[in-house]
Amino acid sequence: MERPTTPLCQIQRNCYLHSRQWLYRALLARCLECFFLQEKLPRLFTFAKNQKISVAAFLSTPDMSTLFHLPLSEQAYQEFQELQEIIQSVQMTQTDKDQWHYIWGSSKYTSKSFYNHLYKDFHPPKPFLWIWKSRCCNKLRVFSWLLLMDRLNTRSLLKRKKIKIDGNNYNCILCTTQREETAFHLFFTCPFATSCWQQIGIQWQHGNPFFQMLEIARQDLNRNFFMKIFIIAAWHI
Repeated sequence: MERPTTPLCQIQRNCYLHSRQWLYRALLARCLECFFLQEKLPRLFTFAKNQKISVAAFLSTPDMSTLFHLPLSEQAYQEFQELQEIIQSVQMTQTDKDQWHYIWGSSKYTSKSFYNHLYKDFHPPKPFLWIWKSRCCNKLRVFSWLLLMDRLNTRSLLKRKKIKIDGNNYNCILCTTQREETAFHLFFTCPFATSCWQQIGIQWQHGNPFFQMLEIARQDLNRNFFMKIFIIAAWHI
């Protein structure tokens, strides 16, 4: 196999070229689209003599092929050529100093930045956002969050936890329907709860998915403080 040569390139020299421990920031932003070289070139990585070589050491080597165990497999050689293209696409300035940059594009680390980056593609159901935007006290907001998460200690939940209660009766005690006391039944379908909601003008469309049911009720009520009404009413039920 012909040994290709590699020109110098602009890069942060104190980063590891292959290791997961460092992001290859200069190449990353422009060429790798937030992939590690180890993951982008996995076959070539297995041929590397020093899998934690620094960028400075890598670029100071006149013949890049000497950094790999030869001969390379066909797939590894294709990745070797891809690595050459990545390096050639970046220009290097010798006077630039090394800089730290986190994956979210800032040189400053904060817990908020890390959290926002980690959950940037996570979109919870809207009712959860309504809870924390409401002006209820934290006690009521946590209660409503537990309700939406089905974590309230209803008789059904106690049954799932294998907790015995008197008479081994896990049915709802607010009605005579002989239905197991789940959170959904207790707060939304129980005749007692239904009459309570009707008194304040809220109708539940039980045929819809749960969170969609809440959104429809909010639209029907047409009040900006719907979630505050819901939280306080559910608390009193």
